[in-house]
Amino acid sequence: MTNCPQSAALLQKVGKRIYFAQLAWRTYLGFLGTAAVALAFTLFVRLTSLVPEGDWWIRAVLVAAPVLALLLGIVLTRRPALVEAARRVDAACETHDLFLTVTKIASTAGDYQPLVTGDAEQTAPRIQPEKVRTLNPREIPGWGRRLGKAGTLVSLALLAMLIPPQDPFGKEAEAKEQAILVKQLEQTRKATELRKETLAKVDSESELSQEVEASLHKLLQDLKVMKKAEPLKNDQALNTNQRNIGEQFRNTSKTLQEMMKNMASQQEFGQQTSDEMRKMAEELHNGKAESMAKKMQETQEKLERLMKEEDPLKRSEMVQQLKKELDQMSKFAGKQAGSPGMKAALERALDQLEQSKGNPELAADALQAAQQSMELAQMELKELEQSVRDLQSLEEALKTIADAKKRNSEGELDGEMAADASTLEEYQQLYEDLMAQMNGEGEGEGEGQGEGEGNGLGGEGMGRGSKAPEDPNAKTGFKGEKSQTAIKKGKILLSMKTKDAPNAKEEDREATYSRIITDIKQATDEAIIREQAPPGYHDRIKKYFDTLDRTPESAKP
Repeated sequence: MTNCPQSAALLQKVGKRIYFAQLAWRTYLGFLGTAAVALAFTLFVRLTSLVPEGDWWIRAVLVAAPVLALLLGIVLTRRPALVEAARRVDAACETHDLFLTVTKIASTAGDYQPLVTGDAEQTAPRIQPEKVRTLNPREIPGWGRRLGKAGTLVSLALLAMLIPPQDPFGKEAEAKEQAILVKQLEQTRKATELRKETLAKVDSESELSQEVEASLHKLLQDLKVMKKAEPLKNDQALNTNQRNIGEQFRNTSKTLQEMMKNMASQQEFGQQTSDEMRKMAEELHNGKAESMAKKMQETQEKLERLMKEEDPLKRSEMVQQLKKELDQMSKFAGKQAGSPGMKAALERALDQLEQSKGNPELAADALQAAQQSMELAQMELKELEQSVRDLQSLEEALKTIADAKKRNSEGELDGEMAADASTLEEYQQLYEDLMAQMNGEGEGEGEGQGEGEGNGLGGEGMGRGSKAPEDPNAKTGFKGEKSQTAIKKGKILLSMKTKDAPNAKEEDREATYSRIITDIKQATDEAIIREQAPPGYHDRIKKYFDTLDRTPESAKP
């Protein structure tokens, strides 16, 4: 139709309108179908709750319905040929197949061709394409009814979304419970990782913690440089170390005091496991927990075998056995070991093991989380071992300070005598040995032999010898003297006021005195527990008040 440009342009415009009209119609039909499917899907989800995350899927289907309808329309609609456009023009304008003839004129012969093409070229400019095929929906017959059908389906689908979810098969409750378990599992895993990161920063493999090691080293160095001639300076240094070590002792003992006091209570574990748990408690009391660490390692290996086991019956038996072991260890950690961190890790592993039992979908993740919790429990055990050793070392250090104070008050504290000691234990042992040797009785000439020099009983020296004979009637140059010790103002520990008759009987005074002493001793015991006084001072405090438990001789007539 190269020789009929006007006719060709007209037919192309009409063809485009025909294409878009067919596309709109097929899209409309596709939308009715997809909207009906979306309505049915929404009702199915709301009334059965069989689709996980149903709300998300409902929204997705409603959004996808018009998009899918448009895609169907595009796929199913083809562009019309010029012949079809020519028929539409001839039918609408009553041109008696003029434009149809023009589209086929190239394949016909005859002298009338110029007449046909000329007539078509004259008629084409007078024809309006929108009159041949309108795209205005209002001009399409039945457009309102069609629009109403589409709107009804859309409204019904939206109303179906407002229906409360029904759960006739219990799937919704199961899905919610599953989501809660997944969230809890994730939270416990995060808590485990955070705690492991914290413990990884602490050197639990060393014998003592860095803080305690530094305090004991400072005490040892101070003891080595103390001199007999400087008792006041010695006392100041001892007091400083006593305050620092005492504070560390109180802070450390808060989490371990129950373990140290109630080590023998094992009845809750039954006769079969009582000996095993008692052994663990005794080892931990001594700063070692080899049996407990071995049991944890065995439990870790059982968890690994459980992950690989496929037989349901064997899995059930292994889970029951692991639950029993974890329950026993968690009770031991809480009551006998006094470790809240280790108890929490073991209880977490027990909960995760329970989740793996009832939820096949979470079994692998839950068992893996249980293994991580067991790793944390092992780290907590190492940290607890170190804390026990810290506590014991601090207690021994406080006893050493108390002994050093006593020697300093007697003028016998000399750091040079134990200068070769590398630890407090060596210092204590070496000093005790030296003091024992110095208190031995030696002889020069006379009975026995000694290393001293002189006549008679011999001079000072170290060695062994028998006691020298004594004569109580012999005259000597001994003079009785009293030390003029300065009395200093001290701290008043207790003051009491009593009312008594001036001429009270002796029995009444003794009864009142005994009652006062009893009240003081009871208050002292309570103060020792409440203030957490170091064990090295318990005996000294109690012995002091035991000396007051008798009526003084001066009070008797």
